[in-house]
Amino acid sequence: MLLTVKHHRKYHNSHCHGPTNELELKAAVQAANSNNKPDEINLCGKVIILSTPDDLDPAAGASGLQRISDSGYPLTIKNGTIRRSDTAVDDFRIFRIEPDGNLIIEDLSVENGLLFRGNGSYFIGAGIYNQGIFKAIDSSIANNINHAGGSPFLSGNGGGIYNGSPQISSPEVSMELIRSFVVNNTADRSGGGIYNDENARVTNIICSSISNNMAVSGVGINNIGTIRPH
Repeated sequence: MLLTVKHHRKYHNSHCHGPTNELELKAAVQAANSNNKPDEINLCGKVIILSTPDDLDPAAGASGLQRISDSGYPLTIKNGTIRRSDTAVDDFRIFRIEPDGNLIIEDLSVENGLLFRGNGSYFIGAGIYNQGIFKAIDSSIANNINHAGGSPFLSGNGGGIYNGSPQISSPEVSMELIRSFVVNNTADRSGGGIYNDENARVTNIICSSISNNMAVSGVGINNIGTIRPH
């Protein structure tokens, strides 16, 4: 079942200028990663379709956009939808946040990420794989599928979000969901909606919904870290 979550696009107006296609969004993320300052990308209510990955990793799987990494400076992406194309040849998640990355999504839908079986041990988080700081405000993570359960180790965990850093010891991994939805995601193994790893420092879930997800265990959330529901 395809579930579409709609948000009110608060920032859409005729004077809004932001990326209008896949190439422009990828260029904007790359620029934000390299300038050592806070950045904001406003999609102005547009739906950006990703057809190819911008980051390849045999161990952890591909990502549609360049890994979020800018010495801890926050990148805010807001007001639109980022979706992997239904006709994309390659499988890839949408976002990967590095240990020094800080991503805020606001009024944004993250949709249709796909991880398939491979030889890597960390095919995790089909929508978002967070090893740093992640916050979602008035946003949705929906219709992402982690179908890598036939691969070794942790692969197949985290349909919507994998929150944690299994490859390195990082005490700063944190996630916050505020008035957001994690819906209709699937994991072959655990954490259909969210897989919260043991080194996730703080996970705050505030006025948010985690529903209609599928997994072998931890259908909504598989938690071995710290979660603070509000």
